[in-house]
Amino acid sequence: MAQAPARDVRYKPVMTDEMIEAATRVLRSGKYIRSFPLEDSEGKRFEEEFCAYIGAPHAVNVSSGTAALHTGLLAAGVGPGDEVITVPNTFSSVADVIILCGAKPVLVDVEPDTYNMNVGLVERAITPRTKAILPVHMNGQAVDMDPLMAIARRHGLKVVEDVCHAAGAKYKGRFLGTFGDAGAFSFVQNKCISVGGEGGMLVTPDPRIWESSMMLCNHGRGRRWFEGHKAYHMYRAQQIETVGFNYRQNELLSAIGRIQLRYLDEWNVRRRENAALYARLLGRFKHDLTLPATRPYAEHSMLRFVVQTPRRDELRAYLENRGVHVMVEYGTPIHLDHAYQPYCGAPEGTFPVTERLAQTILTLPCYQTLDADDIGYVSEVIRQFYDA
Repeated sequence: MAQAPARDVRYKPVMTDEMIEAATRVLRSGKYIRSFPLEDSEGKRFEEEFCAYIGAPHAVNVSSGTAALHTGLLAAGVGPGDEVITVPNTFSSVADVIILCGAKPVLVDVEPDTYNMNVGLVERAITPRTKAILPVHMNGQAVDMDPLMAIARRHGLKVVEDVCHAAGAKYKGRFLGTFGDAGAFSFVQNKCISVGGEGGMLVTPDPRIWESSMMLCNHGRGRRWFEGHKAYHMYRAQQIETVGFNYRQNELLSAIGRIQLRYLDEWNVRRRENAALYARLLGRFKHDLTLPATRPYAEHSMLRFVVQTPRRDELRAYLENRGVHVMVEYGTPIHLDHAYQPYCGAPEGTFPVTERLAQTILTLPCYQTLDADDIGYVSEVIRQFYDA
């Protein structure tokens, strides 16, 4: 069988002339930093437009998804001695932000087909120290939020959703990020919105969480600082409200984000179409791949098309050698990772589903920038692998 002609199938950042012109406009304006969050700015308009899109009353435009998670947890009251329930098959920043709050990550295993938090395991993980639950909508598919929120309400717990993979995705027709006390989004380069680099958004229905997060992201500046800025006598007029961080997003990337938001639904549809094409093409020959499963309640962003195979490492090398850039996300579960041993380390075998997935999952390229020929090429290379 002849080998498919080589192609280069990988992530390609989206940067249109319209986005470049928006960035140029900001550069020419000379206003790059948003120091006063309530004044008109690209960042404030991005927050307003994102709120209108997702149906949340408040948003804070920040420099990364990690910043959104960190300030969301802090604003929700997570602090030293608390515990936060989350999953072990996710990016390290999830554990980082919990630990940086002074709290302890408490891990529960995941579902074998959706890779999402197994909600049936959550209640038994609750202790008197549990303060919050942090569900991760993995790869763009919704965690089963109704029973999770029922558990949280029953025990008086906060819920901060990690929506970093799932901007524009839905649960039972409602946007993810709007179920918990706060929702954290990532706009880093390979996410649903990329803003030309790093970015994020925190949304919340709670004005107290919004105000606290806004202060935390802007060097702890709150009412005392902004009112003091208007004073005639400046000595000691401005006071920092709380110890904070520099998590502000710059105006240039906010301007790009505003444009990309208008394309979000279209891009999510495009990735779902690519996923459906994979399913059709891979269904034409024998293989040992387990394809992604989508729950009936979920409208998937399909940020990642993740398959499972016991021949993962062999298939990965085969695809890479033929120009197909594939990924193994989270190959080391958090409980087995070096940095987290003092906080939530656990012996191998503690979370068997997560550990099996870490050895078998492979992310195939499914980006909105890929066309049918790209998906066809990847599928043909996979066919040749299994025919060999």
